[in-house]
Amino acid sequence: MSLGIPTSREDIQARVLAILSREFDVDAAEISPETDLQNDLDFDSLDGVALAGWIEEETGLALSDEDIEQMRTIGEIVELVHERVRATVARTG
Repeated sequence: MSLGIPTSREDIQARVLAILSREFDVDAAEISPETDLQNDLDFDSLDGVALAGWIEEETGLALSDEDIEQMRTIGEIVELVHERVRATVARTG
């Protein structure tokens, strides 16, 4: 169920935190933009694939598995999604 594309970094971060809390049983209060997916959250490549799928389902923005694998922190994921949102908005005007 897509809730529409979040446009601000704050909205994007809120969505990512909600996904992590709901799907990966992570306490959102313990997550910051500097939280490392592998070192702090013990994510592996399958978790990255799942996260990419949940982000796409929630926002309608497709992230490749490679996109997620290259991202080390929550902040990097938020920034990548924000860049994709800006590009999408610019294309659709």
